[in-house]
Amino acid sequence: MGFSVSPSITVREFDASMVVPVVSTVIVGAAGHFHWGPVGEKKQVTSENDLRAYFGTPTATNYETWFNCAEFLRYGSNLWISRAIDSTTAKNAGIGVTYDAYGVNTDPISTNPYIPNSSSIPVITFGTNEKLQLVAAYPGTLGNTKIKVAVANVADFPTAEIENGVTFIKNFEYAPVAGTSTDKDQIAVAVLVQNDMDTNWTIVEKWVVSLDSTAKDYMGKSNYIENVINTQSQWIYAFNNTTIVNTTNSFEAVLLAGGVEGAPDTGDLQTAYDQFENPEEFDISILIDAGNTDATTQGYIVDICDERKDCMAILCVPKDQLLNVDLATAVTNSVTWATTTLNKASSYVALYSQAKWMYDKYNDDWRWISMSGDVAGVYVVTETGLQAWYPPAGDYCPVRNVTKLAINPKKSHRDTMYAAAVNPIVGLPGQGILVYGQKTLQSYPSAFDRVNVRRLFIILEKSIATAAKHTLFKINDTYTQNLWKLSVEPFLKRVMAGRGIYAYTVICDSTNNTPAVIDTNGFVGDVYVQPARGIEYIQLNFTAVGTGVDFNEIIRSGQ
Repeated sequence: MGFSVSPSITVREFDASMVVPVVSTVIVGAAGHFHWGPVGEKKQVTSENDLRAYFGTPTATNYETWFNCAEFLRYGSNLWISRAIDSTTAKNAGIGVTYDAYGVNTDPISTNPYIPNSSSIPVITFGTNEKLQLVAAYPGTLGNTKIKVAVANVADFPTAEIENGVTFIKNFEYAPVAGTSTDKDQIAVAVLVQNDMDTNWTIVEKWVVSLDSTAKDYMGKSNYIENVINTQSQWIYAFNNTTIVNTTNSFEAVLLAGGVEGAPDTGDLQTAYDQFENPEEFDISILIDAGNTDATTQGYIVDICDERKDCMAILCVPKDQLLNVDLATAVTNSVTWATTTLNKASSYVALYSQAKWMYDKYNDDWRWISMSGDVAGVYVVTETGLQAWYPPAGDYCPVRNVTKLAINPKKSHRDTMYAAAVNPIVGLPGQGILVYGQKTLQSYPSAFDRVNVRRLFIILEKSIATAAKHTLFKINDTYTQNLWKLSVEPFLKRVMAGRGIYAYTVICDSTNNTPAVIDTNGFVGDVYVQPARGIEYIQLNFTAVGTGVDFNEIIRSGQ
């Protein structure tokens, strides 16, 4: 505050209640090949129903990624997906609708557009006599088989059919009305989608919209076809050719056509994973390979986590390294993948070796699936039920939905794998299918070669750094230093009470905030912690003693 010249009373308020927030570490990210859904952005799914609704059902070409995501959702409900697509060949399905003075109602679009998401709508080129283009909301072939559209203009609405005797007039609350000219009429649009589990078609959206760009509804909001459908529909875009001064033809439900998907390559997958690269834009705690187990893509995922330093990558040895070979070869292949093929040294990644046999109810088939989704689920259940710094392994959360495993390594095999930082997943009688290791791929021995310690420090660093943002642009003096320290210490006490650390100390004073640091506008806080360690090796000693022998004598003798 400024200096007072005359007598006055000034009220000042200071906030010394700053605390360190507890950050979430159960947000999981995945990218991969899907037949539906937005491209170039992330979409949250919370259940398998969401996954099916937003990204379609699995097929023979994408079941690996699809089921990795679906299997995670058996454990957790905070999954963000980025769809990969071959953007050089992908097209949205669609139809061109002619105007009422022209004989043909609908035709395939001469050049289908590529519209990855609602933020990237290109300029539409209309074909000859096209009054409207009705285009699938997302690129790919799903629009060619699963989406139909029907349209009725003002004149035809009373008798027009949506499909198979189902009329517009019985399914719409009100009829379209004429405008001041035919190119400003309203039209009725019905969108039909085929059910994933059968061949039935369902009307999922109904619109009565205007061809007049200035039209308003009864609430004063725009009722123009492009403004309404392109911002509210989950299934289609609509584009109006304003150069044609006439209304559109009516027609019964017609399949969209011309959708192209292509096969996303490694570069497309990397582009999809780029959605998760910036920690300032998006908070995430786990990034899974989701069945994208080529070394290039896995290495790219590790690089993202190494750069962010606030999340972990969960990777799996490719299933083709485990199937159709004997157990010893599968173990050797797993070690080779870790040490030679992938060859990544980082405490921000953990590698697992296993695949599971499961039923694909959507295609009535059986599939081998890698297990990064399951392992991420084990992480989430462990954190939710215990804490993030507990080892995500053992019998606290057995793996779910397993018919059989690709391999079941014995103790000697597990020793070989664990020495190479490959975490086995095993089936144990009476215990179920268990994640049986928690090593990171750090190349040298330290506390950070274990997953629970790395996740502990992710929480400590992310939480304390979040609180430290409120120290920016404050004055670096004893008051600010003490305030920061007083906010950090209660947080560390809570972590210690939760068995995350054994001891800690915090230094933030003139010893580390020296005049040199202050003069360069810096601020230093030092946090030292002793991380808690998980039990991985148990030794049980049994000693037989003679009758009448004093146990204390045996114990004192060290036998």
